[in-house]
Amino acid sequence: MTDAPAGGPDQPRRPKEPGRGAPAQGHGGQGRGWQGTEGWVHQAMLSGRRTAIVTTGRRAIRVEPARDARIVAEIEERVVGRLLACRPLWCRIEIAGLRGWIRRAVIWGVRDGETFD
Repeated sequence: MTDAPAGGPDQPRRPKEPGRGAPAQGHGGQGRGWQGTEGWVHQAMLSGRRTAIVTTGRRAIRVEPARDARIVAEIEERVVGRLLACRPLWCRIEIAGLRGWIRRAVIWGVRDGETFD
């Protein structure tokens, strides 16, 4: 169910781990992982899919973007999910076929102020 990220800066990124990077040149480009490590990323590790990782503790995925909405699932730290949409405070995410909303503050993979549908 999870693709836990590599354990440290000397270990490679795994294919579904979220990262940010500069435009690819040749066979790859510069990238930054969720723990702040930077380095060159081969194009085979890049994808057009938006993903995010839960950065702290066990977090609720909710049916609506509200703190009092029904909980769909609880997700552990380091679980990676596919981003479907982001609003200023919440992001819609899919993890193992489950879809719901998670607070933006507890995930990594979305830039400050970024929103999309």
